[in-house]
Amino acid sequence: MAIHSLKRYLWVVILFSLPGWMFMFISTYDHLEQMSTFRVNPFVQTIRQFDAPSSKGNTSTNRTGHLVSTPGPVTETPRVILTTVCPKLKDIKNLVHKREIDLKSSKPQNETDLLIFGDQLDKIRNTITRGNNEMQKLIETARTEKSALSRPIMESLSAPEVRCGDYLYLPGGHWRPATCKPIWKVAILIPYRDRPVHLLQFLYYMVPFLMRQLHEFAIYIVNQAGVEPFNRGMLFNVGFLESLNFTQWDCVVMHDVDHIPQSDFNPYGCVDMPRHFIGRSDSSVMKKPYLRSFGGVSGLTRLQFFKINGFSNKYWGWCCEDDDLSDRMQKNKLKLTRYGKDDFFRVTGSNHVGNRKRSKENLKNFKTRARRIKTDGLNSIVYDPPHLEFYSLYTNISVNLDPLHVTSHSKKAPSRESKSALTGVKGGR
Repeated sequence: MAIHSLKRYLWVVILFSLPGWMFMFISTYDHLEQMSTFRVNPFVQTIRQFDAPSSKGNTSTNRTGHLVSTPGPVTETPRVILTTVCPKLKDIKNLVHKREIDLKSSKPQNETDLLIFGDQLDKIRNTITRGNNEMQKLIETARTEKSALSRPIMESLSAPEVRCGDYLYLPGGHWRPATCKPIWKVAILIPYRDRPVHLLQFLYYMVPFLMRQLHEFAIYIVNQAGVEPFNRGMLFNVGFLESLNFTQWDCVVMHDVDHIPQSDFNPYGCVDMPRHFIGRSDSSVMKKPYLRSFGGVSGLTRLQFFKINGFSNKYWGWCCEDDDLSDRMQKNKLKLTRYGKDDFFRVTGSNHVGNRKRSKENLKNFKTRARRIKTDGLNSIVYDPPHLEFYSLYTNISVNLDPLHVTSHSKKAPSRESKSALTGVKGGR
């Protein structure tokens, strides 16, 4: 008798629990759907991160009222299919633990180009010119037709690949190993404004460094045009979304332009993410990072970046965006890693003049960071379509950022009609 009563009790508990379980499932699915829908350059398709490509593409509008495209079939320009996987970092020969880095002398652009391209420089310049012309035509056509491109930019270009040593070069400093299949595809994002000396030093040392690690990689300089205070977090959000319009990266490394790794054995692949790449540096500001530090150079996989909703868009000027990001990772149960070896960085920014005073508004926003994780970031960002341009060693993404767009999202999302004026290209080199 007691057994039958227990069975009836269990069935009652199960029946009453079903609605709750269904609600949790639907909420989780809706959250993933929201995180996979994000503001992109409205005329360039970005592959959705949580769904497999569908057989047919269609066009819809996202929450900011801009046109986005769900993925259609993606085909690649014919090239040699590599079956041999590139070696892991520990198996690559001729790497050094402490490379020579001279930060006292400037590095002219032509010197860096000759170092990397050698006698292929004329071919590289022709490829860049052709790539820029093709990219601008693709974007202009899509804007005229108010549609999205059917595939990523790098797969749509007919500009020829140029063989440079062990790598194949594509316009805008996009590099693929020529003799093996890379383990990782890595996008390097650089928030930037008026740092030409540091940028040239960075490119001189970083491009050969990345090539020695045999990843597929590209460097994106995300330049903040206009006169508004610098917004490092928002620039990373823009760079992340725009980089996915070029190809589907495995992970992104968020990199200050004035930090250069000393050791070739500091891995820039997508291992142990999220990862803070800096263990020590020669900066007086950061001899050794504090426990939750995530500034300077840090990395996340593509899906992790979506999961935490990217950076907050609220921090204008100095302070707080890195600690806010660290808190987002902790809330999403993502534990950052930091290596205790080969993680020393040289810092070139000692002569960088900037206002490092923490604003009261940033400190105020930092206190309310926890309540904004799901509403402030990739899913709320609004920005003018950026100016895109290929250079020899990087792709330039120049964008105007408007504090009014960010402020409006904190209260009430603007209507689609109010956003229709945002489709014009602004910004410059």
